[in-house]
Amino acid sequence: NIELNNTHARRLIRHAVSEFSKNGLGSDYYGYHNINHELEVTYFTLLAIIGLQKKYENRFNQKDIETLFVAALFHDYDPLKRFDKPHEDDVESFIRSDDKIRKLVQPFKIDLDIVIALIHRTAYPFKDSIAEYARKRMSDLFIEAGIPENDINTRKHYEELGWFLSICDRIAGYCLGNFEYSKEL
Repeated sequence: NIELNNTHARRLIRHAVSEFSKNGLGSDYYGYHNINHELEVTYFTLLAIIGLQKKYENRFNQKDIETLFVAALFHDYDPLKRFDKPHEDDVESFIRSDDKIRKLVQPFKIDLDIVIALIHRTAYPFKDSIAEYARKRMSDLFIEAGIPENDINTRKHYEELGWFLSICDRIAGYCLGNFEYSKEL
């Protein structure tokens, strides 16, 4: 069982839906990376957490759950859409420049740098220069969040949360739609 403050979660979801819609990325956006995808990934991530919590008690602490929730909700928030595929640096820039996101995230008492580090881990395909850049950016964000380079365990923990989010991102697109939708993806 997971617990999110319903009031804070609803406000953040409402803002995400509003911002995606205002920026042309609502349900009617032709591409894959729209608000529906963000909500699917968020929903699937929370379902996966619940499943793992049942099997492995205390697998995720409250801070992990809230960090994953926020990261999933905004992992593809790229209104510029210079490419159909979101670019994690652009996502980071939009999140940082949205004062309301920062205000709505504050009650969760999580670190926005960690949220953004998890988002960088969703880069796809996560190999070669893409993975190298994402790992470097994540390392920089960990330092910004106050996690020293020698704190290997904490860094590894957040890297694994980012991997978990990335897996949820991939699976959500294929399993929450019908068969035709899955084939299309």
